[in-house]
Amino acid sequence: SQNSQTVGKVNGTKIDVQEFQKQVEEYTQAVNFARGTNSLTEEENAQIKDEVRNTLVTNALIGEEAAKLGLTVSTAELQAVINEGTNPMLAQSPFVSETTGKFDRDILMKFLADYANLDPEVMPAEYIEYYHQLYNYWKFLENNLISSILNSLLNFILRRSILRISLISNFFSYLVSSFLDSFSYIISSRCLAFIFCIVD
Repeated sequence: SQNSQTVGKVNGTKIDVQEFQKQVEEYTQAVNFARGTNSLTEEENAQIKDEVRNTLVTNALIGEEAAKLGLTVSTAELQAVINEGTNPMLAQSPFVSETTGKFDRDILMKFLADYANLDPEVMPAEYIEYYHQLYNYWKFLENNLISSILNSLLNFILRRSILRISLISNFFSYLVSSFLDSFSYIISSRCLAFIFCIVD
């Protein structure tokens, strides 16, 4: 049925069940990889489904607003965040220096270069499988990183818009206040002049 093909709607846009299941699988694989396990409890699986559903809804809302404003995250912008290396999501990756305990861009770049040149005829199958899992884990983090950057851009624009509205409102209030003060002064002056005329 139609409802069986969706897990929800965001402003009329349906969240496809296949996309939902795909992201649940990716999230589950990422968690298993990070923990070094092969399975999760029923409670953990339910929690992952809830988080994926919430993420899909959030990303759909962010995507709508970003589309209205023509916002995207370019490859250069993503690379700049990776080069800076301070985003909290990067600290969750395996590409962390043993010396500093912080994300190390060079370790990531070396892995990506090695992955692009994998030779199944030379490397043992278990290493190939590990590299695939690690690459999928990185792509999972990268997609979430892109969503995070896009959300930050939207929040920045929203804050600027609110500030601009506040400045305009304050300026308008100042003009109105100045006008009323001037108007009061004129009325008061004319009243005094009228009173003096009567007295005279």
